[in-house]
Amino acid sequence: MTTMNWTKQIMALLLIAAAFSGAGLTLCGARGETNPARSDDEVRRSARGLLQEAAEALLAAQGPSTISNSRGMLEVAVLQALAGDAESALKSFAQARDLIKALPGNQSGEWRMLARSYAQAGELAQVRTAVDALPDPGRNYGGSLEAFRNIVLSECATTLARAGKSKEALELAKLSTGGQWSVTNSRLLHEVALHHARARDWNGARRTLDQIPEADLKIQTLAGVIHATRQRAPQTIDLPGEPGIALIQDEAGDHEGARQSLRLALEIASGIKETRAQAHERATIACVQARLGDLAAARKTMEQIPADSDMRGLAQVAIVRAQAASGQRQEALRVADKLNTMSLRVYGLSQVIMGQAQAGDVKDAPDTGVRALGLIRNLPEQEQLSALVILCTARAAAKDVQGALETAAQMKYGNSSFGYTNIAYMQARAGNMRDALITLKDNLRKDWTYHRMLQALARLQADRGEDKEALLWARELIASEERGYALVGVAEGMLQRHRIGIDRR
Repeated sequence: MTTMNWTKQIMALLLIAAAFSGAGLTLCGARGETNPARSDDEVRRSARGLLQEAAEALLAAQGPSTISNSRGMLEVAVLQALAGDAESALKSFAQARDLIKALPGNQSGEWRMLARSYAQAGELAQVRTAVDALPDPGRNYGGSLEAFRNIVLSECATTLARAGKSKEALELAKLSTGGQWSVTNSRLLHEVALHHARARDWNGARRTLDQIPEADLKIQTLAGVIHATRQRAPQTIDLPGEPGIALIQDEAGDHEGARQSLRLALEIASGIKETRAQAHERATIACVQARLGDLAAARKTMEQIPADSDMRGLAQVAIVRAQAASGQRQEALRVADKLNTMSLRVYGLSQVIMGQAQAGDVKDAPDTGVRALGLIRNLPEQEQLSALVILCTARAAAKDVQGALETAAQMKYGNSSFGYTNIAYMQARAGNMRDALITLKDNLRKDWTYHRMLQALARLQADRGEDKEALLWARELIASEERGYALVGVAEGMLQRHRIGIDRR
């Protein structure tokens, strides 16, 4: 893997665009009341009322932001379906379609989102109708309607598989006409296995895993994926970027089960004959072992990776973060200094900062950030943007917001919005919602990215039980589309907290 390819891979990892993951409280009393002891039925009723309010706000907005509003209406429709309000969902889908049809130019991307949204809502018949109606993509998606259709079918099938709907997913995948954009049955089984794991159905996850014939995909299911390909879920600068069964088990408290999953993954990896492929999978496993705090096991696995493999460097970066998280900052810095490329050294220093943030020991994080920023200035220009986004994210996580903003300000080309969205998300995650909103307002254009970030911040706040607080600032937003997206986020966070609906990764 070349340094350039590695940089592109890391760029895919770091786009927390937590914003791009998939959505008021109207109870019997006053609007905005919250009750942590509410039943699922009460939550659904509250979410439905809030989604209706969001729909009214989005439909009231006119002008250049209409493209954003059509996407917002799709979010509303999906969440209404998940909240059990099928009638309202169908109405919102129809309104979204009307908005899309009224848009000028080639809107193949909007039709793609329509089909995927139907899949999220579990509307298989409507997915097929939307796929059949896909417009010619023009110069987009390779300029081929067949390729575009296969991309959409693949995404929709994967969405259904993530919801555990394996039969429906396989049926949809059969409509693909082949080629590089076709989703495989094994990839769908991978998603179904992870669905079972998130539902704490370990036996179902293992049964599905056993149906996957490919060794590398088995390991990705057990351990995770280093180069994340998901487009809607929140991304971090963690390694791996997409968790597998082991990390899900560990987060659920099944620590021994997580280690058993990794032992199985190592056993499978030992049978892979191709050196490069084996190195890749072992690196993934080492990263997970480091995430679990098992430094001895991570080092042992890393030593089995060839010294000249770029994947070994990524495993070392994961170990660096684990060292910092366990209080071994100086040792972590020594390892980071020895990484074999400048890009890896910057990434390693960023992970030292992330580890310090995990440990709650952030007093030295600003110094580490300044050190990393100095190295970035020596990188080739085409590598600087991704490195800056990684670093400003890490500095914000360590509550060095001033340093994070100074880092983001160094972005001389490309889309600097990723840096600022990540900073805002880290501020919100730390409970500084007011400052997060200021960061967005001061540094982002009022476009779809901005609106989706408002949704993400509201979702984050409501997911941790602060519905009332989220509604206060959401309803104070003057622009209709901004208010609509924020209200969608509150509803989504409520449903997410109560585990109502399908997985919307």
